[in-house]
Amino acid sequence: MMKRTVLLVLCLAGCGSPEPAAPPKPAPPEKVTFDGVTFPGGPADAKASGLIHCDGSMSGFTCEKTSQAALLGVPALKAAAWLKPPERFQVTAQNLDPPKPTPDDLRYDDVSFYFEETRHKYPCEADTPGDPTACVENPERGIPAVERKLIDDGWKFSEWRSYRTYVKLGIPMEITVGGIGGDRDSISLRRMELAEVAEKHQGILTKEAEQQQKVGQEKAFIEQMAK
Repeated sequence: MMKRTVLLVLCLAGCGSPEPAAPPKPAPPEKVTFDGVTFPGGPADAKASGLIHCDGSMSGFTCEKTSQAALLGVPALKAAAWLKPPERFQVTAQNLDPPKPTPDDLRYDDVSFYFEETRHKYPCEADTPGDPTACVENPERGIPAVERKLIDDGWKFSEWRSYRTYVKLGIPMEITVGGIGGDRDSISLRRMELAEVAEKHQGILTKEAEQQQKVGQEKAFIEQMAK
């Protein structure tokens, strides 16, 4: 009886609910290396990609490559990545006292290349409607030169307002020209799941077919009316 009483007292004192375990670190996304640049990644990946000139604080660093920056052989003014702490280090309603990040905890999602301004010709009637490299004064330099290389290599693009996005089947990434809400003379590289690439690629093909059908109908109408 004495043993049972002692065990009961000990259990009441030390058998409470265990402390909640710290949330596990999310598995890092798979990395992509394209033309010598790796993304997403951390400080070591940024350094290996030549993004070694950094400025900022532990809330975020901009790391740049300013010497010999180029994309697909086209010289750029610079390449840059934004390294910041992941969400688990940020204050939220569910996490009012997050842990302090260390430099090794910093991560970046994409890499951006910045080019000279693209100068357009006005007025201009492109020989190939829809070709983003037409009607520019500097097609052999900057963004037009990069886009020409992408198109010649089989990349498909879709356009929305001030930016275009390129995808290619079998390559887990997306290339954004113009930047969403960013510098229009920039090109950003980010990882994308292959399934999403395939879906976007199919959407572009469907839109191209619809556009060709529309152009054919318009041409047929004009010819018919002229008879």
